[in-house]
Amino acid sequence: MEPKSSSEQFLKGYSEDELIKATLKSGLSFGPGIPVVLREPKMPTGFPDVVIVYTGNRVMFLPKDRKPLSRNHFQVLFHLQHVGKSTPEKISEQLLLPDRQLTSLLSDLQEANLIFIRNKFVAARPLEKIFKARRIVAIEAKLTNWRKAIQQAVANLWFASQSYVLLPPMRTLKKVAQEAKKFGIGVIVFDGEQTKMIVKPKRQRIPISYGSWLINEWAFL
Repeated sequence: MEPKSSSEQFLKGYSEDELIKATLKSGLSFGPGIPVVLREPKMPTGFPDVVIVYTGNRVMFLPKDRKPLSRNHFQVLFHLQHVGKSTPEKISEQLLLPDRQLTSLLSDLQEANLIFIRNKFVAARPLEKIFKARRIVAIEAKLTNWRKAIQQAVANLWFASQSYVLLPPMRTLKKVAQEAKKFGIGVIVFDGEQTKMIVKPKRQRIPISYGSWLINEWAFL
């Protein structure tokens, strides 16, 4: 009988959740600063295993006490970032939002100091003054099904600046690396003691969607 591979021995002692916890405890870092770790946040595209958020040194000009904002709020805000100033009528038309609902959303965003309204025009405030996250790192962990991990990691590119798969040692790591590189996905391997990054991901500018705003909201409100 052939001796068991390191992967088989690893899998015998770990669950997927334990793999994630042990990796985080190993001192894994994706940049300077103190990270905020979110476990399985409920995103429109699913539940990423781990999202790690890092901030920069910019001073935010935001109210300290305000009510949480919703997906609809950030859809409007992200839209304004891309179109520049607009009118409520145009926003309602482009986002298919009823006038009454949009009026309420704009009022909340203005109260949160994320937008300003002047002479019937609406615009988002400068990004560096309202978006605290500087790096959003998403991680999908799997013990065996690495193809599924890559599929989920690709979905996380919708909101993350960097997306990784987390795996134990396995014989197919060369194939995993090849597939991950095609999509700009990073690959992290944890062997029970040490964490090794075998593929570096591409980095995207954020916010890349209103999903980036949702993560920013949950991490820092």
